[in-house]
Amino acid sequence: MILPDLPQACRDATGVVNPKEGEKWRGVQLRWQVVRENENEIKTACAEFYDQLRQRLAKGE
Repeated sequence: MILPDLPQACRDATGVVNPKEGEKWRGVQLRWQVVRENENEIKTACAEFYDQLRQRLAKGE
């Protein structure tokens, strides 16, 4: 069984965080960094899991 390629959205990094009215720029930057790190960790884990699964299935394991 050969699985289809992982959707690109699972590998793409997240976008930007929009500032809220009256929010200080440092707060925007910190919030964006947290969102980016979390999203990238999730997508990296998704890609690694799927890649390992594809390799095991291709080998017949």
